[in-house]
Amino acid sequence: MGRLTPLDSALQPNPDLALYRQLYSELYHAVPGSTYGPGAAPATMLQSVLAEAQTNAGNVLYSSELWTHNQGSLAQRAAFLADTDYATFRARELAALNVQYQGRPAAQVAEAGSLIPSAGDYYLACSLLLQALAANGYSNVLAAVRPVLSMWTLRSVEVQQEQVPGRGWVVSQTARPQVPVSLSLAAGYLYQPYLWGMPSNRSRTVADYYGRDRYNQATLAYPYLQGWAAASAVQKALFADTLAPWVRVALLDSLATAALALRGAGAIATAEAARDTRGL
Repeated sequence: MGRLTPLDSALQPNPDLALYRQLYSELYHAVPGSTYGPGAAPATMLQSVLAEAQTNAGNVLYSSELWTHNQGSLAQRAAFLADTDYATFRARELAALNVQYQGRPAAQVAEAGSLIPSAGDYYLACSLLLQALAANGYSNVLAAVRPVLSMWTLRSVEVQQEQVPGRGWVVSQTARPQVPVSLSLAAGYLYQPYLWGMPSNRSRTVADYYGRDRYNQATLAYPYLQGWAAASAVQKALFADTLAPWVRVALLDSLATAALALRGAGAIATAEAARDTRGL
């Protein structure tokens, strides 16, 4: 299985939740085509990117669109989400908030951090999202998960009667959400970073994709590892020169994550290639 190494976290693991996550991880790796990361068939996009860069040499407006080469299938994204325990999820979100809110008052950072779902809401939202995707055959992500995202709009009506002096019996009705709002918010919190990807109509900006797509951030580097060690210094420089600054940062972060995952999977040679960031 192509699991990514969980990040360290100060949170104490809950044995019950850990078992729950493990069971879902095993279940959603059973889907054909769901293996990602170190366990997936190696993609060899380096030479294609180099050829495209050579073709566009001298074009100051050109930059390599690395995100187009490894967006991941919905089955792969589901497996990635199933593999993500709460400590890893929370660590990723806090790291992203620290970058996004850098230099801002601590109160703003704390307020944004308070929106991160609790462990209970996270695991239950994951369960509902993954079941919805499986039931829909891992196609049309929005159609599959829309019922989960809109759960909070489903309401039950509580009818009460009380006798009021001078008015007789008064009937009152109170509409209440059938599920906690926090659960539906947790599902929405997970949808874009883990499942949405880049829509075919490009309704998501590339900058948002690089900044918020957790699958892309973790797996961006994999298509370029095969052949990197053998690439010449000139080729590495050409590759690096085509990267926008934010893409270079995203690639370096992804390389660090890939090196840990590959070493954990026993792919030492490829892990060393991921650690070799000379030229970037």
